[in-house]
Amino acid sequence: MLEAFRLQASLNSIAVLDADERPVGIVHRNLISGALLKPFATDLLARKPISRLMSTDFLAVELGQSLQQVSRLLTSRARQRIEEDFVITLAGRYHGLGRVIDVLRLITEMKIQQARHANPLTLLPGNVPIQQCLTRLLQQKRDALICYVDIDNFKPFNDLYGYAKGDEVLLCLAHCLNESVDPGFDFVGHIGGDDFMLVLTSTDWERRIEQLLQEFHRRCQLFYRSEHLAAGCFIASSREGREQRYPLLALSIGAVRVRAQNCDQLDAAGLAALASDAKRQAKQESGSSLYLIDSADLPAATHKPSLAAFDL
Repeated sequence: MLEAFRLQASLNSIAVLDADERPVGIVHRNLISGALLKPFATDLLARKPISRLMSTDFLAVELGQSLQQVSRLLTSRARQRIEEDFVITLAGRYHGLGRVIDVLRLITEMKIQQARHANPLTLLPGNVPIQQCLTRLLQQKRDALICYVDIDNFKPFNDLYGYAKGDEVLLCLAHCLNESVDPGFDFVGHIGGDDFMLVLTSTDWERRIEQLLQEFHRRCQLFYRSEHLAAGCFIASSREGREQRYPLLALSIGAVRVRAQNCDQLDAAGLAALASDAKRQAKQESGSSLYLIDSADLPAATHKPSLAAFDL
């Protein structure tokens, strides 16, 4: 082991495995760097069992975890040094080593890209990151729930209350979406206007959507005039210019349940189109509603609609 460090200047760490190839420790170059420069000290270290040289306090990351998950694991470890490595496992067995500095570089690049394509109001990832997220999800063959979130009656509300109040509603929804997800597993994007995209890989997605609907309804009470809140509706001009009674703001969510076994039959544009179709169905119901499509129930011909079906 010491000879490997001496001969390979770029080698930062060596993982220590048990008989089943499961990692039990890691030896970092920086902890024995002094011995590598002293021949006699090297001889002394060479006589010690590996258990005396290795650290059992190491980070192991399972292959396939998202960049966000790995980032959270790294930041939760105050002792993890930027020049140290972490262990990558596959089904619990050793698969390789990863560099902390590489993860940090990828996170920085991702944040720069997200900022470049972020919605200027909510600062949420825009259409390009949304498409990348859906593509990555399908490539990784992961179960997920794709939600197209739309605010009912937002346009007449915006016309009546003004754009500043409308922006407050959009920011409110953005906050509710962010609070309802697990940032290590889920994704929130802003398509534009009052249209948002939610990608949930959390297993408790039903609870999270219920929380989202309840929290948005509760916070919206602050935006209405007292007479509108009491009446449960407001009067505004329709698209045809006629006065019309509108219910208070609500959320219509069109959701597509993606199954890992169907991912090869889907693409990002087709998946977004299905979610958009489900959203239109949800809007047929009064009040906040969720309309769910299961990709496993769809005929193969509908899995990959034209790219023009939904322009990301």
